[in-house]
Amino acid sequence: MNVETQMDAAKSLRTHKVKGLINFKDFSNLLKGIYNSADFDPNLHSLWDVRDADFSAVTPPEIRALAEYVRANWDMKRKNKAAIVVSGLSDFGISRMYEQILGPAATGKVMVFRNIKTAWDWIEGKPATAGQKAVGPKVPDSNPPN
Repeated sequence: MNVETQMDAAKSLRTHKVKGLINFKDFSNLLKGIYNSADFDPNLHSLWDVRDADFSAVTPPEIRALAEYVRANWDMKRKNKAAIVVSGLSDFGISRMYEQILGPAATGKVMVFRNIKTAWDWIEGKPATAGQKAVGPKVPDSNPPN
């Protein structure tokens, strides 16, 4: 696993580009290192570009454990956003499971995307254009038609 992290204070953004085969222990240690770093700014949005990562060795219970760890630390993060950008269907499924576990308890927002530009636009608060939207949970209308 290789991870490149960049901080952009002007954009209030932390970007993580993850490549290679992912295993639970290494990714768990990565998350712990991020949260425990003196450079960690809980007010920054985060964009996780995992398009070149292979999560095939990570099991659903391990995904749950990772999400639970992040959820336990999310209170420090205030109202920031976290975007996860994936490429394949298997990574999309794993990321959606993570989003579902973390999302309801997080004070911020977590969304999964297949397009990095759409993810950037969402973090920046730009409206989605036709054909560009987050791949998130479907939320029923508050007043569905009869």
